[in-house]
Amino acid sequence: ALEPSMAGKRADCFLQTLLFAGPPMAAGIWLARRCYFPLAPLRTAALIGLAGSMLPALFMQFACMYDPAHILSHHILPIPGVVLVGVIGALLASRAKQFLRGQQS
Repeated sequence: ALEPSMAGKRADCFLQTLLFAGPPMAAGIWLARRCYFPLAPLRTAALIGLAGSMLPALFMQFACMYDPAHILSHHILPIPGVVLVGVIGALLASRAKQFLRGQQS
């Protein structure tokens, strides 16, 4: 293992990890919507959020400092937050869809 060092430290890597998760999540949502109706929308949203946030977390390992506590708190910790955002987005979309169907009747 490498010795923990401050070389390559970024002040805003937590935010960068969250922002870099946006494009892969958008691509995953676009691909899921092209299939029109996923069989398990909440599971699909959770997996898209997980996949979208794992890539930036992995890439930030090479661009940021090597310190195990920093890696866990700033690179791995945002992953459940992104998954939660994906699930909340799927729930809101399904509620909006039900609401719009109710207004059309």
